[in-house]
Amino acid sequence: MANKYVRAFFLLIMIMVALGSVFGWLKYKEDKNFMNELLLHKPISKKDIKDTRAGKVIYKSMGSGMAKAEHVEIDINEEEMNKLISWFNSVPVNSVHEVGSVEGSIIAGIVLDMRSGSEIRIQYNSNNIYVTRNDIKGKGIYIKYIIEHEYIRKFFEDLTKEYYFGKDKVS
Repeated sequence: MANKYVRAFFLLIMIMVALGSVFGWLKYKEDKNFMNELLLHKPISKKDIKDTRAGKVIYKSMGSGMAKAEHVEIDINEEEMNKLISWFNSVPVNSVHEVGSVEGSIIAGIVLDMRSGSEIRIQYNSNNIYVTRNDIKGKGIYIKYIIEHEYIRKFFEDLTKEYYFGKDKVS
């Protein structure tokens, strides 16, 4: 009789260990995804920036139904750059989403050449703010993610006013 209880107890322990392993693995996978998102968006230090380039695209009519996309360099003053870096560094983890590629046409962007030789691009396509950088996993490995931040979006919206044949958006 005691042998029967030992078997039942042993079986119960095995089931608990199996369930614990499954739940542990699921929790590990969830935590790993969270950590990957957390590690994607690393803050930028102004002193680590060697050079900054910025530009936008302006679509112009050439008549007879022809259009021209003109790439225009933009000067961003130090105050704007400081604000942009501050906003960038304040993006919360839950507003960072890794993507495989940039979708749509980029209409404005800022490239930060870092002293380390790496590069960080902050780009806007009238829908999303994309970050492409190679300072997280190594210079040859670019990661891409979308950030959601009201002030950075407003910055790019103001920068790209009337970019599309004098309109703010493609109809």
